[in-house]
Order: sequence, then C-alpha cells, then structure tokens
Amino acid sequence: MPFEGKEFEDIWEIWVRERKAYEKGTYSLYAQQKALRKLERLSQGDIALAKQIIDQSIENAWKGLFPIRQDYNNNRAKLDRVAALKWSAE
Repeated sequence: MPFEGKEFEDIWEIWVRERKAYEKGTYSLYAQQKALRKLERLSQGDIALAKQIIDQSIENAWKGLFPIRQDYNNNRAKLDRVAALKWSAE
C-alpha cells in the first residue's frame, strides 16, 4: 500500500466496494496494485488528496482514478442577460 494506516485502508476498501457495485466481475489483485500505483502518483503521496480523488471517482461513477477536476460550471462568470441582449442588438 502506498499509504500507511487504517484510514487509507478504509478509504481503499470503500473504493473497491463501490467499483464492485457498478462493475461486473471482480477487481483483481493485479488491477488493484496498478490502481494503487496510479493513485500514489496522482496524489503525490498526500493521503487527503488520495481521498479526494477516490471520492471524486465514486461521485461520478467513474471506473478509474483521475486527477481532481475543477467544477468549471460553478466557476464560470454569470451571464448578465440584459447586457448580453444589448450587446447582441448592436
């Protein structure tokens, strides 16, 4: 395991259980080892970031682990409807 302690073991067990919930078959030991190496690389050894990566994948029902993605929809500037209509009429 790339991280020591029960906290990470618990997080990883959640990830494995969630994968089984929406995936047919089993998550082989080899596949787990590959995913653990990837998680260690993505999190740069930071257990808090590793947990965020796992949570993100569970929330989005992704089958893999990916870098933390920004929620671009919540970060976009709000469109001023009146200004947009005025601009388009010019």
